[in-house]
Amino acid sequence: MTLKIIDCLTPFFELVEKKDKINWSEIPFGQINKIFYRQLEAKALTAQLALKFKKYLIKIKSLGYNGVILDDLAHMVNLPFLNKRHQKILTNFRQLYSRLIKICRQADIEVWVNTDYMFSNKQIEKYCQAKKISRAAIFKLYLRKIFKEYPVAGIIVRIGESDGTDVKDIFKSKLAIRKPEELNSFLKEILPVFEKSGKYLILRTWTVGAYQIGDLMWNKKTFLESFKQIRNRQLIISLKPAEADFFKYLELSKIFFLTDHQKMLELQARREYDGFGQIPNFIGWQYYRYLRQLKDRKDIIGISVWCQGGGWSYFKDLTFGKNSSIWNELNTYAILELLKTASEPAAIIRKFFESRSACQKKEIVEILELFEQCFRQLYYDLADQQFYFRRIRVPPVISVWWQTISVNSLTMAIFQTFNQNFSPNQAEKIIRQLKQKKQKLKKTVLYPSLNFGCRTMELIFLTRQYMRLPGQINYTKLINYYQKYSRQYPTHYQLEIQKPGLNSRIKLEMAKLLSKILIRKQQDYRLIDRVLLSPPAAKILLFFGKRLDFLPSFVNKEAMPIEKILS
Repeated sequence: MTLKIIDCLTPFFELVEKKDKINWSEIPFGQINKIFYRQLEAKALTAQLALKFKKYLIKIKSLGYNGVILDDLAHMVNLPFLNKRHQKILTNFRQLYSRLIKICRQADIEVWVNTDYMFSNKQIEKYCQAKKISRAAIFKLYLRKIFKEYPVAGIIVRIGESDGTDVKDIFKSKLAIRKPEELNSFLKEILPVFEKSGKYLILRTWTVGAYQIGDLMWNKKTFLESFKQIRNRQLIISLKPAEADFFKYLELSKIFFLTDHQKMLELQARREYDGFGQIPNFIGWQYYRYLRQLKDRKDIIGISVWCQGGGWSYFKDLTFGKNSSIWNELNTYAILELLKTASEPAAIIRKFFESRSACQKKEIVEILELFEQCFRQLYYDLADQQFYFRRIRVPPVISVWWQTISVNSLTMAIFQTFNQNFSPNQAEKIIRQLKQKKQKLKKTVLYPSLNFGCRTMELIFLTRQYMRLPGQINYTKLINYYQKYSRQYPTHYQLEIQKPGLNSRIKLEMAKLLSKILIRKQQDYRLIDRVLLSPPAAKILLFFGKRLDFLPSFVNKEAMPIEKILS
């Protein structure tokens, strides 16, 4: 694989205020915009960022990465129809990006630029209306401008998810492509710009289920319709490994084998659903299996790695920066080792810890294996089963979302209806072994994260017990444990739980009934999916879902509004 590109969020987050909960989807434009409106502060921040950026490049290049992903297209181009305030901010951004890209070129690192299709604001909308031009036309204007002004390798385009509701910026993105044929037309319209400039378009298939294009990452028909009659060497299709987000233990997506278009594999080192690097969580065993399945595919030309990006959390660790997580560093290192040497995962762990004194490599391998078993038993309840809701592959994690553990009628209904594999005795046995094993590493720097990981697994185990048997005894055990846990880790996992009682039992039975009706086991859509899950019917379901406490509190506060996902 030729391309080995990685995000570079760390240098930016090292120099801005880190709020209570951070959206790790992109650099913190909201904060930087305020600084970049003031010229002297903008110059100072640019100089500091350049130094941090150099250090970061040295590290990732030493590992073997040859490209970085910069956010984003909208902030790299300054156009005359934008207002004076925005132009002033963007002028300072252009100076920053010019300096960072020069540093990359000196280090022989390629630059790839992120963007949503389509970002906008009132000024862009007014310009399009006045000139009577389409979104695609304004997007091409931005492409020509960036290719003229910056020596970048190409653009990475996301079409299936927009900015979260919490994003505060001078630009906001909205979903602009709703159907496979619209994506096909869009690609045919913009690819000539890439051909003419000799740049590459990396098109991400990631979608969150919104509109007809929402099943692009797993539906063969949608995929083929989207890319039919497009045979262009400037196009690279980027896929996550499985049919859902960055979840573990899912089978490799069959989409990889569907066509011979150039493709990239997206991988995540900082596990947004599995502890953000605060809990020991080695991805080597999973990715070893994926890469072995893809080793003979000539159309897989590279990887794109997220070592810091993804999700919402209170955790402030910055990979290869301040308070860096050793587990994120291990995963980032292991991905390239798997590519270069195809070594066994355990050997990669031992090699990584060779240069770290006072670390017992044998015990580290063993404890990572135990944490792997814990994740499989306690997080990934549905990983060996295929379920679909509307255009989404039902995630194998049903109650732990970023830093919220949500135990409500819906999660309990799915757990009780579909989870056939939860074994309390087996889970308790693994946690007991984990407690014993971590004591052998008590005198090492790894111990705090081992202890936190172990405590968190106990918390998840108690939530599973309550979800299985939602009575007063299990509820009391869970609440008592969580109160002690939250005193020790006040900004870590937050528990949202539905109390036992008659009202809860009624909601649970209603959720079970709806789950059995609306969740299907096959990929193909049923008639009931087209009727009950049409946009009008989905709005009715959402109305009742809110009143029946089916949805966790973070819905519509983080990520896309759920109304859009149900469109």
